[in-house]
Amino acid sequence: MSDADDAGPGPQPCVEGVDGTLVAYRERVHAPWWMWLVTVLLTSSLGIAYGFPLGAGWGLLVFLGAQGLAAWWLLGSAPLLVVDDRVLRAGRARLPLRYVGRIAPLDAEQTRQVRGPRADPAAYLCLRGWVARSVLVEVDDPDDPHPYWLLSTRHGRRLATTLAPARDAAREAVPPSGGPPTSRADVAGWEGETSRTIGTSTSDGTGAAGATGGGDDTDGDRTGTA
Repeated sequence: MSDADDAGPGPQPCVEGVDGTLVAYRERVHAPWWMWLVTVLLTSSLGIAYGFPLGAGWGLLVFLGAQGLAAWWLLGSAPLLVVDDRVLRAGRARLPLRYVGRIAPLDAEQTRQVRGPRADPAAYLCLRGWVARSVLVEVDDPDDPHPYWLLSTRHGRRLATTLAPARDAAREAVPPSGGPPTSRADVAGWEGETSRTIGTSTSDGTGAAGATGGGDDTDGDRTGTA
């Protein structure tokens, strides 16, 4: 999939595997404070267990080593969500903005449903158990095996209202080939249930950037690009 090199100013055409330069949204989905507290309690207990028979020095060394590993795991498992002028990035995965379809912020119960009973096994999931809410992003690329992305986020409505106009601008800069986007994800059902689907695509493929209803603050790789 190649793009014209003379798209002019504004949103730049997407080059597969390349991020944009203008960041509109950035969220690191960190673990909550209580998980850090749990790791400190566990590693302290481990340090005491070793320090009692071996001495305080060994206990402190074990505690610092175990806590360092725990901190490395917590930080490394916190995915980064980014919307720039080329792609939507979730962890290591990248989705060119022109292939973003409809966008629906989901509350905790809807997230539970779509990751459980209503889950599509082909969907791309970037989920963390410490975040209850999510955003569902439809993929409008017929060559992509993933019908939608489901992303854990603490700011679902903010992410959706940022992503919708970025998608529309990218489609205006480089219209998708093959006509209007084809819906393959069950996003329409969420639109009716939540009354807050963001930017439902129109017949000309540009989409609408509006949002209706909903509250604020609701975290694999894309084939070929991530």
